[in-house]
Amino acid sequence: MARDSSGEKYLILKEMGETIDMTFGRVHVASGEVDWFFRPHNISDGVGAFTDLLNNDGNQITEQPLMKAEAIPNFFSRLRLLFQHLKNMRKQEYDWRHRDTRQRGVGTSLAYIRFDKAATQALLDHSRTVKCSLNSVMLRLLNEVAIDNLLNSTPTETVWTIPLNLRGGATSGNASSNFTASISLRLPPAPTDTYIHEKIRTIYAQGVHWGAWLLSNMTRYVGKTAFRYLAEHAKPCWLGVFSNVGAWPPAGYEHPIDDDITYMGAPPVTSLLPVTACSMTWNQRMTLTLQLHSSISKDIGDTETMVQQWATKLAALANLTSDQYVIAVVPWSTVSAQTKEF
Repeated sequence: MARDSSGEKYLILKEMGETIDMTFGRVHVASGEVDWFFRPHNISDGVGAFTDLLNNDGNQITEQPLMKAEAIPNFFSRLRLLFQHLKNMRKQEYDWRHRDTRQRGVGTSLAYIRFDKAATQALLDHSRTVKCSLNSVMLRLLNEVAIDNLLNSTPTETVWTIPLNLRGGATSGNASSNFTASISLRLPPAPTDTYIHEKIRTIYAQGVHWGAWLLSNMTRYVGKTAFRYLAEHAKPCWLGVFSNVGAWPPAGYEHPIDDDITYMGAPPVTSLLPVTACSMTWNQRMTLTLQLHSSISKDIGDTETMVQQWATKLAALANLTSDQYVIAVVPWSTVSAQTKEF
C-alpha cells in the first residue's frame, strides 16, 4: 500500500493532545434518532470515510467524486505554488471573547441543521439565482455568525480553510486514504457571496491547491519530528474550516435507498482551526454541522446560539418554514459515549 503521508500530520496533532477523529451521524429521519460513528483522520479524509460508512450500511458505492481533469504541475511548479499557499496562511489576529491556547481536545458539543428535500432544493435554487455556489452563500453567513458571537470586534480579515478533494489527480494510499488539500481563503470584513465564489475559483485556477497538497504531505520531505516542530510553532491564522463532502449518491446509482436514512459529517476541531463546519447531502437532504473548540468556548450556549442564527439566516434567504429543517445541539459527552469506530 502506498504511504499516506498526508494522513501522518493528524497523528502528530493527536500526539499534541488534539482529537483528530471525524464524526459521522446516521440519522433516522422519522424518529430523529442518530447513530454516531467516528473515523481517525490519519486513516481517511471525509470522502473516503463516508464511502466506507455508506458501504458498511449495505450501499454499493463504487464511484467517488473526482476533481476536474487538469495537468498536475511538476515538483518545482508545486514549490512555487507552495509559497503562494503559505502567503495565504500568513498570521491573522482575532479579538476573541474567550481564548485559552493551552486547551486541547473537543469542545462542548456538536450541533447540526438537517434540511428536508424541499428546503435543500430551495437553497440550491437561491444560490443559482445569485449565480454563486451554495458553499459560498453558506460560508458568508457562517463568517457573519462567527464574528458576531465569538469576537469582540471585526477583524481586518478572516481566514477560512477550505478542503478540496483531489481524487483523480493526487495519489495517496487506497481509495479511502487522505486525498484532500486545504486552501486558505482570506476574506474582508463583509464579503459578498460573489466575492467568496470568485476568490475560491481564482485560487483553484491558479493551482494553489497543488502547493497545499505539497504542504499536506510535508512529513514525506522533512520528517515527522520537523513537522511537529513546525506545528507547535505555527502562527494563528484561521477562524475555522468549512468543508463540503459533496452531494451523494453519485450519478447513476441504482441501489435502493432507504428514504428514512440520511447522514451528517463533522471534521475535528483544533486550537488552530477552532470553528469547524461541514455540509453533506445524501439522497437530496443536506445536513450542516458546527463545532467550537474548547480553546474558544466552554459554554454550550455559544454553539446553540451560533447554529440557530446560521439556520435562521439560511432560512430567510430561501423562504423556508420552520417545519422544513431541524436544529439540534448534542453534548459531546453524549456523542462520545455512543460513537463507534468504523
